[in-house]
Amino acid sequence: MTPRTVDHDDPLPPGWTYLDRVQDDEAWSRFRAAFGALRPGLHANAWPAITEPATSPHR
Repeated sequence: MTPRTVDHDDPLPPGWTYLDRVQDDEAWSRFRAAFGALRPGLHANAWPAITEPATSPHR
């Protein structure tokens, strides 16, 4: 069986795979440590969605 993406049932690109629960938790822990909580939103009062580190060249 070919893994499928959640949207549109397209096959995953070559070299891509799903993370298991432990890997997913570790990835999000690392993300939160680097950027804080993810705060996505459509309205300006929710922006920015992440807090960039002080060393970010885009800050």
